[in-house]
Amino acid sequence: KQGPFLRDVVVLIHFEGHPLSTDEQSEELRWSTLRGLLFGREKKLVILSDHKRECDFKMNELRKQVESEDYHRWIQIDPVKYPTIHSIETLLYAKNTIARRVIFGGTNTKGCVLDKTPYSAIPWAKEGHNVKVYLPMCIEYQAAGINQKERNIVAFADFWRKSKEAGVVQSIDFIAELERMSDD
Repeated sequence: KQGPFLRDVVVLIHFEGHPLSTDEQSEELRWSTLRGLLFGREKKLVILSDHKRECDFKMNELRKQVESEDYHRWIQIDPVKYPTIHSIETLLYAKNTIARRVIFGGTNTKGCVLDKTPYSAIPWAKEGHNVKVYLPMCIEYQAAGINQKERNIVAFADFWRKSKEAGVVQSIDFIAELERMSDD
């Protein structure tokens, strides 16, 4: 048996979100970007999602497609059990995988994606992981702003500030295009 293998881990936090709280173009950008990541790359990924099987229909359909291709590994975590970074690392290792980079997408950018869950971006960065926040896959619903663009601006600024305060700004990169992500 080989391994464990270094793989990019894509963490999708509350990805299905609240589509009625934003504009159609922003929602379609997130889903289109996710589909491009899942079906438009040769590198094998580990997808880690906290979606609910019984109601997140779009995410369930994407998972079925990914699993039928048998290319990426999809792991669903139960957010109610508040998995820690250590418990996720143990789960990944049991599946012969070590996180190379941890790539984030989901909702709300300045909440759950940032630091409101034990498996948000800042906790991963505090554990020494190379964290990438893939901005086209993130959206903010709760920040102030007259439109989605303003809410996202507020969220990204807050994310940056809180990352500096947490001392992890060197471990978190914000990326807009996956192709431009360095292979570090």
